[in-house]
Amino acid sequence: MNRANAVKTSEMVAQIFEPLKPAREDLAQLVKLLESVGQIRQFAEALGPIKAFRAKVASVVEPLHNLEQQFGQFADAFEPMRILRDQMREISTTFAASVTEFAQILEPLNKLRGQLEEAARVLEPADALYNEFSELSKAIGSPHSELVASESEPKVNPAPGVGLLRINAERSAR
Repeated sequence: MNRANAVKTSEMVAQIFEPLKPAREDLAQLVKLLESVGQIRQFAEALGPIKAFRAKVASVVEPLHNLEQQFGQFADAFEPMRILRDQMREISTTFAASVTEFAQILEPLNKLRGQLEEAARVLEPADALYNEFSELSKAIGSPHSELVASESEPKVNPAPGVGLLRINAERSAR
């Protein structure tokens, strides 16, 4: 085959795949986005100390309420106890406001987790499509091979980035 025929053949094949061009561009953008999503693991490591801090704060809540109640029992009879009770209430109110504020800071992360779970569900077919196109590519590249791979052949690993969105149910339950 001469060079002119090879160019015409390449153009014909390119025309066949032309309808996939927008999808290819979208997928390239998605893969680029997934690279940044992969950095979430670094942010997730920060949750360990936050969880430990939450446990410390939670361990203080009951003793704080008990102390406030004890001061409350003597507040009417003894002026300094009323002052202490009022201070304890102020401390409790401040603690509650700070905890509420921190929960609001974490809310977008919780929403992101839900969006990532949804993205993982939506992208689930990508694994099968990757395997099917890989097998098809092998079949086209090797004229003597069959289109359907035998079951004894190992499956092709999923494309990089697809695994990034798989969210372990145990992790989301934590």
